[in-house]
Amino acid sequence: ISSITHAAQLIAVAIERKKSETALEESEKRFRAIFEQAAVGVALIDSNSGRFIAVNQRYCDMLGMTIEEMQASTFMAITHPEDLRPDLDLMARMKAGDIRQFKLEKRLKRKGGGIIWVNLAVSAMWEPGSVPDRHVAIVEDITSTKQAEEALKESEQMNRALLDHTSALIVVTDNTGRITH
Repeated sequence: ISSITHAAQLIAVAIERKKSETALEESEKRFRAIFEQAAVGVALIDSNSGRFIAVNQRYCDMLGMTIEEMQASTFMAITHPEDLRPDLDLMARMKAGDIRQFKLEKRLKRKGGGIIWVNLAVSAMWEPGSVPDRHVAIVEDITSTKQAEEALKESEQMNRALLDHTSALIVVTDNTGRITH
């Protein structure tokens, strides 16, 4: 009877192990689907070297690079030189344990020489108090928004210059004829 009990226990352990393995596989599949199908760029990065460990296709498409090219590069290499210092300062604070995550608008260099603007969100992947090793970076391309902001700013400057340097009386009215400016 003890050998039957022992065999039953081994079978129960094997069943539990199989359930755990299946649950882990399902979790990994869900993570991989989220990672690959995200509408934003997602990367897992070595926090000490800045090297891309894993990167989704969307991030590669934003920069005109292949996954292999990204994995041979670092976040420092693709960051516009004028935006690198704030990024590195925030990374140092995160690695020191002062912050667990940060957000930043910055420019990235595209393969071939172009620039894109992104909203960057970075989160530590290590447990508090442990050695910093990896972090996740999520980037959203905001280039068209930045271009629209710049065009609006230029238009406002042009209008202000015209108004400030004309000797004519200019009146702006709404649809009802009421003076608005």
